[in-house]
Amino acid sequence: MWVADATDKKLYAYDFFTKKRIPNKDLDTLDARNAHPTDLRLDGETMWVLDRYLDRIFTYKMSDKSHDSTKGFTTLRTAGNDDPRGPLV
Repeated sequence: MWVADATDKKLYAYDFFTKKRIPNKDLDTLDARNAHPTDLRLDGETMWVLDRYLDRIFTYKMSDKSHDSTKGFTTLRTAGNDDPRGPLV
């Protein structure tokens, strides 16, 4: 399980069952443009990370935590969604 932290600008990883933090699985290599992660969704291959301050959704490959710009949403503001909030479903 990951928890978005907009202040620290990273995603913290936790074991869902033991509730212990797993630092080596943290996602602190967010694309520099995704400065304020506020919510996220996973499907096993892709992680969608909402940045409500930039009104965008950034995507990352779970296999190597690299930014995948082909799946992101950059049109939230132009669609009139000026303050997006999760959860991403």
